[in-house]
Amino acid sequence: MTVLSEETPNKEESFLTHKKIPKVHGRGIIGVSYIHDSYSQEEYLITCAQDSLKIWLVDKNDPGLLTEKQEIRGWRSGAQDFDITSDGTMIAVVGIDSLMHVFNLSLSDFTYSADVFNMGFMEQWYVKISPCRTHYLTVSFSGFLSRLSLKGTTDDSLSFPGARQSPDNKMIAVANNEGIVTILNAPKLEIRFFFEAHAIKVRAICFSPSSDNLLTGSDDKIVKLYIIRTDKAQLVRSFCGHRSCITAVRYNPRDPQMFASSSNDGCVFLWSTAQECALHVFQEAHEGVVKGLSFSVDGMYIASVGEDRAVCIHRLGNQKSIVELAENNWPTTQKLQSDESEQIDYNSTIASGNSMLTTSENKENGEEEDELLVRARRDLEGISDEASPE
Repeated sequence: MTVLSEETPNKEESFLTHKKIPKVHGRGIIGVSYIHDSYSQEEYLITCAQDSLKIWLVDKNDPGLLTEKQEIRGWRSGAQDFDITSDGTMIAVVGIDSLMHVFNLSLSDFTYSADVFNMGFMEQWYVKISPCRTHYLTVSFSGFLSRLSLKGTTDDSLSFPGARQSPDNKMIAVANNEGIVTILNAPKLEIRFFFEAHAIKVRAICFSPSSDNLLTGSDDKIVKLYIIRTDKAQLVRSFCGHRSCITAVRYNPRDPQMFASSSNDGCVFLWSTAQECALHVFQEAHEGVVKGLSFSVDGMYIASVGEDRAVCIHRLGNQKSIVELAENNWPTTQKLQSDESEQIDYNSTIASGNSMLTTSENKENGEEEDELLVRARRDLEGISDEASPE
């Protein structure tokens, strides 16, 4: 059994990185999620990395104290994507070899059963478990969105490169490399409309808990908030401040006006949908790319993971809601680079073929090379740690 803990910082601070726990996994971490066991009333943190999946018990008195309860190893070639149900009983992992591993977990004794689905090479690249737990949504490398039954058979498919299903099971949002987001009716995968959310690649999308709003994050370093209507999307606000590509966006389950975003610059931003400035920036939380975010069940902590193999627990210790913060003019740490507060309607035919990047090709190539070097160094460190005697 592994127990992870460090000395707790001053609790009088409102926003702070409560704990940073290095080398939680031997290789880079691709995803993280808090879950709640309704039977035992315990809270767990699930981390999925290139080498394994781990279940951690969160201490009730100190949310930064994590006790490892289970480690699952089932893939040999690294992991590409990961999803989990809110109660933690069903977990799906897609490996680099395109095999989808599904684990049905019992949190009472930490036993599990495993199934492996092989739809063909590069036919499964991303996966999402439907909120109703009746099927999986997968996306292939070539850009086909498929709906699979729990037995792994294909029910339907369309050509799209990424997907996120709304909490009410009625809509699916998919995004592509050109910045276009398409909204589909979930039952039959029928296209309702599409719109240009960004000028370049959209990497992160997230529905609000009420399913009527959508957050999008792009390589343009901007997060945007849209209201999803019957036949169009309405831009509400743009959030600027990140210095690199957006990698994840997540809503606070306890406060629908609060959300977090992360990027390749190692920072985690905390935002209010009611204002254009960040509530707080957890500066350089990770050394490199942040791959995943998750709010705790009570909405007072954010867990972030990245390619540096670390887990960071960030505390929102003021115990105030976003509404209270806005009313009291809570000081912010980040200003918008541009003002786009005016609401804009997008109809179902908007598309752009002439969008251009604002940074030079040389700078982009240099950043990509730096990231590749950092990833290679971390993989070598992970191999070294595994090979060294304890």
